[in-house]
Amino acid sequence: MPSRLKPTKNQETPEYKAGLKVIAANIRNARLGKGMNQRALAKAAGLSQSRIAQIERRFGRIPLTAIYGLAKVLGVPADTLLRPGAFPDQPEEKKARRS
Repeated sequence: MPSRLKPTKNQETPEYKAGLKVIAANIRNARLGKGMNQRALAKAAGLSQSRIAQIERRFGRIPLTAIYGLAKVLGVPADTLLRPGAFPDQPEEKKARRS
């Protein structure tokens, strides 16, 4: 199985990319607004931390089940994650140093 999936024609459209950007920003801003890091959100939503990072970087597809699960953990209706500007922008989180 290839390590990277080729984007479909739909994933290359400006509309798809704009929608993915909205969802990714809303998930990130909602997460930071709740004071959660990616690892905590991933654990609560039953996803991996790397998958949360991919979603927030707008890489790949986001299944509806993931959107619903993330919305539940974040305490918002799922359709809120689809609305542009639903959450105020949050400052960048500081990366934890590994010892």
